[in-house]
Amino acid sequence: MQYAGSHLHTPLFVVLGDEGGAAVAETLDAILHHAHEAEHIESLIKLIRPGLKEFEFNQGRENLLHAAVEANVRWSMQQLLMFSEAIAR
Repeated sequence: MQYAGSHLHTPLFVVLGDEGGAAVAETLDAILHHAHEAEHIESLIKLIRPGLKEFEFNQGRENLLHAAVEANVRWSMQQLLMFSEAIAR
């Protein structure tokens, strides 16, 4: 993304939330059940986890996953905004 923004001057990046939220679901399992995954999955969990740090976990599983997917999209958007400010400099 940095190359696309800096060198290709890509005008638009799109952030999508996956309804199934498999990566977010794995992150929830890591948080709630201290589950451990393979190295590369753990790397992904480490990217998602900060977006859920102030998250309300006392919900049913379906509502929890839906809300966590939305929180992850908002977190990703914040990260992109910080990234875009760095590109603008």
